[in-house]
Formats: sequence, structure tokens, C-alpha cells
Amino acid sequence: MLGYVEPSYGGTGRTGRNGWNYRLADSFMVSGPYKTREEAALQCALAWTRVATAPVRRTLTAD
Repeated sequence: MLGYVEPSYGGTGRTGRNGWNYRLADSFMVSGPYKTREEAALQCALAWTRVATAPVRRTLTAD
């Protein structure tokens, strides 16, 4: 599983839901809200692509 989409609750609608959020797997950060579930899913896939294709960060270590 790369990530998932969940309802966003903010109290603006009659049901209390104001859109959709996505969350990448193994991440505590939440995005959104987005108007549609499909838009949130697309943004989740794009965010995962950015993470997966990011250059490797190398740190200098003292031996």
C-alpha cells in the first residue's frame, strides 16, 4: 500500500465532512482537503512519485 484516501472532517458541510485527505503509508502528515476522492487519490500518487524519485541524500560521516 502506497497511501490511502480518507474523509476530511471540518464541520463545513451538513454531514461535517468538507472533502477528502490523503496520507502516504508510514507517514503521519495529512494533506488536503480536496473536493473529490479521485483528486485526493491523484495527489497521493503524485506525492508518492515525488518521494520515490527524490535524489538520495547522503550525509558525511566521520570515520
